[in-house]
Amino acid sequence: MTDEDNNAIEEQIIVPSLRIYEGDWTGQQLPDFDAVTITLDGGLDSDLDWQNQRKLAEKATKAGYWILWNIELGLFEHLVHSLEIQSQFLSLSLAVEHFRDTLWKEFKDKTAGLSIYRGRANFSEQLRWDPIHTEQLNEWLKEAGISHQELHPLHKILFCRDVCVQYMTLLVSRIPDSLPIYLFLDISPFAKSVLAQLLVLNPEKFERFSLALCSHTLPFPSLGWGRASPIGYAGVDNTTLPFPVEPAAIAICIPPSRCYLPSHYACLEEAVKQLQALELPFRLIAESELISQWHGLDYLIYCPDSLDVTGKRKLQGFCAAGGTAVSSTGQLIGLAHEITLSAFITIVNK
Repeated sequence: MTDEDNNAIEEQIIVPSLRIYEGDWTGQQLPDFDAVTITLDGGLDSDLDWQNQRKLAEKATKAGYWILWNIELGLFEHLVHSLEIQSQFLSLSLAVEHFRDTLWKEFKDKTAGLSIYRGRANFSEQLRWDPIHTEQLNEWLKEAGISHQELHPLHKILFCRDVCVQYMTLLVSRIPDSLPIYLFLDISPFAKSVLAQLLVLNPEKFERFSLALCSHTLPFPSLGWGRASPIGYAGVDNTTLPFPVEPAAIAICIPPSRCYLPSHYACLEEAVKQLQALELPFRLIAESELISQWHGLDYLIYCPDSLDVTGKRKLQGFCAAGGTAVSSTGQLIGLAHEITLSAFITIVNK
């Protein structure tokens, strides 16, 4: 591509909240949808001949629809080889880059995004386990500072998530940031566990990606998969998007991604359950995004055990801006405006 082409592709396309039809669209009118899904075969055996999909995209854009491209790469259950096999990675990368240089270049002005994964959020059920992963898991536990006495069933799940998300991040590393990359995650394996959802869906781990979630019970900002959300909807049923509301004035501060111990989240899990029992709207904000997202926030619930010097400074800034920090453990750390969770519950219950 020329420099002019690269500059044009780098331009940010503003995509509105959309209702995306996930069915097999063949040109029919869909008055209750704003976008259609077009699926591409990007697997190891694909010849990457997408002429039929290109014609369908032409028809869609002429009809006024946005396009969500869904490239099927076989991630991760249907991969032939271990993730360590370089030739497999290069083949999948070629498919993604071929999309970038062809269909996206032509239809980028009406592209809502590219989906590269659709499946369960429990990657440990799909990852083709290789002996090298055992070594990597042990190293991962060591780097995370997790002893054998602290080992939890979720740790293998988190390790597999890290491996798979890193793999997908590398696959799209040559895709400009202006193209939203979607992961469609089925949260049903964790639907009954606030702890698992907080750990597995830590926003820091998905920085490059936009999420479409189904069966989740926490207010992560995401496209609704099968259920409408203010950000958008992907499914086959006619629906309307919820009317946008003011951001909640209460938030849970999700610990940094370096915190893998369930003990860092157990107190936050209890806070979430109390907020849900009181039917109080709340946000989930990663500590790394706190400064950019505390606008309109009155109360921030945090875990003292997960804070380092940087995290404490961010909380000091939040308090200086007029906010109140709420310690989920009851342990106060000397902030200007700080109360315990029990005191907070008393205040909001009045």
